[in-house]
Amino acid sequence: MALSLIVDGLSSPSELIEEIKAHISVTVCTLTNTGYLDFLWWDKDGKSITVERKTVQDLSGRVDDLELQLKRAVKSADRVILLIEGVMEPVEGSTVLYRQKKDGNIFYRDRLIPRVYSFYSGFEWRLAEIGISVFHTASPRGTAEFMVEAVKLSNRPDSQLFSRYIRRKIIIPDQSPQIQSLINL
Repeated sequence: MALSLIVDGLSSPSELIEEIKAHISVTVCTLTNTGYLDFLWWDKDGKSITVERKTVQDLSGRVDDLELQLKRAVKSADRVILLIEGVMEPVEGSTVLYRQKKDGNIFYRDRLIPRVYSFYSGFEWRLAEIGISVFHTASPRGTAEFMVEAVKLSNRPDSQLFSRYIRRKIIIPDQSPQIQSLINL
């Protein structure tokens, strides 16, 4: 089975698309108004996975709109992922955003946002509560590598790596669910 990714050509930089194309098959089209986000593919079980890519600069200004967009995507796709690209750092009462230089070797301080860093952490927590996974990459290259690996891993047969560590559940009749959960730790 050939690994394939659908990319929204309107919201993804051409350099990012080319970097992904070097490793897997890419179809560029418009995903706007489909209920899907910037990237879309299907895993080995036929479940749809969609990813929204936001830079830290985008994230700093549009959190409410982004939350609505992600909640709509949950209705369309089996799995929704938010990929935050870039570097942000907490400073007292604010958040510093960094931007990567064109040559890709150095990050420099871009701007200071008058919103505490914990606001963004809380936002990620709220997303996790509704089943949206959040991942971070530092740069477009990291985003390309993430997308390639995500498509590959989601289409790989189940791994047996942890099977030797999984214990059988011990069932003791007439035990409360809380005690039963402690027994099976």
